[in-house]
Amino acid sequence: LIVWALIEVPWSLMELDEQIAVQIVATIGRVILVSIMILTVFFADYMDEDSFGIGIVDEKENMRENSLFDVKNLFIILPICAYANNMHHSITTLTTPLEDKSQVSQVFNYSFIISFVAYVMLGLTVAMYFGTDNQPSSNLNWNTYVGLFGDTTGTPLYAKAIKFYTILFPSIDVASTYPLYAVTLGNNLYSFSKGVKEDAEQKEAELS
Repeated sequence: LIVWALIEVPWSLMELDEQIAVQIVATIGRVILVSIMILTVFFADYMDEDSFGIGIVDEKENMRENSLFDVKNLFIILPICAYANNMHHSITTLTTPLEDKSQVSQVFNYSFIISFVAYVMLGLTVAMYFGTDNQPSSNLNWNTYVGLFGDTTGTPLYAKAIKFYTILFPSIDVASTYPLYAVTLGNNLYSFSKGVKEDAEQKEAELS
């Protein structure tokens, strides 16, 4: 917590336009992460490789016996989907660094589309491959990743790199979102206190 505070508190005191470089790097990291997760699962499934040590043949048979979609479980996924696409509270704050405010609508439309497509593709590939063996946090499935070709001599270096990055990056990436929430909260509190002060001054002026 001390290390977290030493990083996050100063970072949260920075204006958004001062965080652009770090946020761009974090965004690129997210794109790489999602691409790795989708592609490794796709190729493992396509080549019938048990790249994750879950017994893929048995799992595919289990998926055939069970429905991929169950209406009764919608109550579980809907709140998760709503939270995953929850950006409304930060939109006004996130538009601050944009020089051309006329592009705000277009920027956020593309952002929502990209996020939606990424979530759907990742959700489908992970759910269809891992089935009931899927971990609560999907990136933890890569804890047993050994590569695409079933190398019996040991886990190849690229597989170790993928495993390390997929498990570690989401934990680090949380650091880049905290300042956005902190700045949004700070702006809201400032606007609220400023509004209260202006109302008090107006009432005082009316009484006088």
